[in-house]
Amino acid sequence: MGFPLVMALLVIAFGPSRVRALSSSDRLQRDAPVTDVGAEVGDLFDPTEVHAITLRWRDADYRRMLDDFFETGDTEFVEADLTIDGLEVASVGVRLNGHASLLTLRDLSSDLSIERPEGLPWLLSFDEFVADRRFQGNEEVVLRPAGDLTPATVGNEALSLAVIDDAGDAAPAFAWSTFAVNGRPAALRLVVQHPGEAMTDDDFADDGPLYKARPTGRFRYRGEDPLAYADDVTQLTNRKQQDLQPFIDFVRWVTTAGDDEFEAGLADRLDVASFARYLALQHLLRNDDDMAGAGQNYLLFFDVTTDRFTVATWDMNVALNGDVARGPLDVPVDPLGGHALKERFLATAAFRPLYLRTYRELYQRYFADGRAAELLDGLAAALDTVDPAVATRAALRADVAQLRSFLAGRTRGLAGHADLAG
Repeated sequence: MGFPLVMALLVIAFGPSRVRALSSSDRLQRDAPVTDVGAEVGDLFDPTEVHAITLRWRDADYRRMLDDFFETGDTEFVEADLTIDGLEVASVGVRLNGHASLLTLRDLSSDLSIERPEGLPWLLSFDEFVADRRFQGNEEVVLRPAGDLTPATVGNEALSLAVIDDAGDAAPAFAWSTFAVNGRPAALRLVVQHPGEAMTDDDFADDGPLYKARPTGRFRYRGEDPLAYADDVTQLTNRKQQDLQPFIDFVRWVTTAGDDEFEAGLADRLDVASFARYLALQHLLRNDDDMAGAGQNYLLFFDVTTDRFTVATWDMNVALNGDVARGPLDVPVDPLGGHALKERFLATAAFRPLYLRTYRELYQRYFADGRAAELLDGLAAALDTVDPAVATRAALRADVAQLRSFLAGRTRGLAGHADLAG
């Protein structure tokens, strides 16, 4: 059942660290048949359910991984046995995941603790040690760490992804799960689909490669050598069918085309309606770490049928935060360089009206008309089923209240804004 339908039913019913080990993305598109497991349990990304995930690994492997990480900054996979909703999956790959979170872990300046692995950011790979295995179509999933905004639930990212999906834009699937390691107490975690084959199958009708921007790089033309872009982008899918050339061609054109050429030719290279929606959603949801943020958090899908790119969401863990009155054109400039595509799009007279119209329509539906609050009601219903021993009712409800407060404040803050006048 698709996410929008699930949420609708709820509303009706209830009102970069480097990776030394070979990653599964390097093995995509093999000729070997894929083994898909997980049919015996419910949908991992059903957001109406709170799942149960447990891991068991050898403590010596965990300590070795941590030693390597603190010494070099590299993150290696270790082998672990996984149980999801009672189904055992042997020999999965587990590694630390994330950029900013791991920087704070190395600096020992956050609430993350190596003595509480259930609270660390993890990536689970189903085919790291068992080739070509998937779990319900997914090669990898991410376990998000708690954040400052909604620390018990990571609910700000969950609600953001729910809104983006409901609006028809591409975004990773998600759900909540309890998570325990080696018999330790469980924590509530947000499980997020890692970009790959499953996400492209879910969100894009045609075939093509999916690229993920890396926080170590920028959207800059560096010549025709693909190796020059190793710090800028990772190709996640279709590695045998396509390479980085579509991305290189796009970067070259966006960064070198004159203003008239950019205005006349962008729609041939980019789904401009989808891009206007992406930008409007990021700005409405107050995500300052989007494609132009310090984390370079975005995905690019190249449709080989239309020869056009689509920009998609990745990482909304700092969304729903900040100045509730910031308008659609009050876009902060990132001191690290911003993003040429975003800046040129918003500065072009032919595209600005499309962006503002899209922003206005999304504001009306999700804030003024209350659709985001309805989606939050559905998420809150799922959170009400969490075992109080894992997360207290007070903590869960405090997170939901924080989100309700932001939605109300954002609705008031944009009401009557001059840039929203239709």
